[in-house]
Amino acid sequence: MNELFSYDINPDKNDMMKNTYTSDELNIIVSEQYTRKIDNASAIKYKSEYYVPVDIETG
Repeated sequence: MNELFSYDINPDKNDMMKNTYTSDELNIIVSEQYTRKIDNASAIKYKSEYYVPVDIETG
């Protein structure tokens, strides 16, 4: 398919911008973020599974 339909990029007409984002910024841009409520057991439910948030410093 590439041989049939691709073409070389003309640098004079190229409107692509240089990537100036950091790796962390790109991770945020492409991530899916959802708001969750923490229940009485300090857990959240995601796709029928329960997860307990843990602070790495205090355990």
